[in-house]
Amino acid sequence: MIYSIILVDADSGILLLEKKLTIQKSNEVSPDALANFFGELNTVIDDIQKSMKKGRDIGNITRVVSSENSSIIMHYQPNARVLVCAIADPDDDVEKITQNLRMIGKRFWLKHRTDLEIFRKENMRDIFNSFAVDIETISLGGKIGERFPKLLIAEAALERIKMMGIINLGEYNVANLCDGKTSVFKIAKSLNISSNEAKKLLNKLEELDVVKLP
Repeated sequence: MIYSIILVDADSGILLLEKKLTIQKSNEVSPDALANFFGELNTVIDDIQKSMKKGRDIGNITRVVSSENSSIIMHYQPNARVLVCAIADPDDDVEKITQNLRMIGKRFWLKHRTDLEIFRKENMRDIFNSFAVDIETISLGGKIGERFPKLLIAEAALERIKMMGIINLGEYNVANLCDGKTSVFKIAKSLNISSNEAKKLLNKLEELDVVKLP
């Protein structure tokens, strides 16, 4: 699940618009994720400005920073000179989210190219508020990058292969939560294990054709 999509003016570093895509308290962005986001944002803006001064191509700048609890994806829209950023669950499909951010950036440029000129002269940000609806629509309410593992065998068969020693208890517990509606991140939290550990167990289960990973 994408928690927030944030648009930032790359010339000044000023926030243009933030669209929060979840209101569930359990899915709020952690302080560490926010700190990482703003730290990375400053680094990317510095890199863009240095590249512009040196005449380098800045048309395809994308930055991804992953941690145990979140992924930060940033895409630079060169026409608008705007960074389109997402903070998402660490197991979301980064490639899909990156493609989505490109679409959002392109739409923003087409819709607000004149408004950006006004903003850079008068610092009026309210003119971008209506674009929150476009973000909601294009990102499918933040669900565009979600991946839900699904159990491929019956529960009775799952129990049998555990009894036979083909899978261990940890793998069995993970497989039991693969209902096609629960993300890897939420499975890990339910079992009090790390996302990386959950991914390793799921990869083993996928090799055995027990679960399917999207």
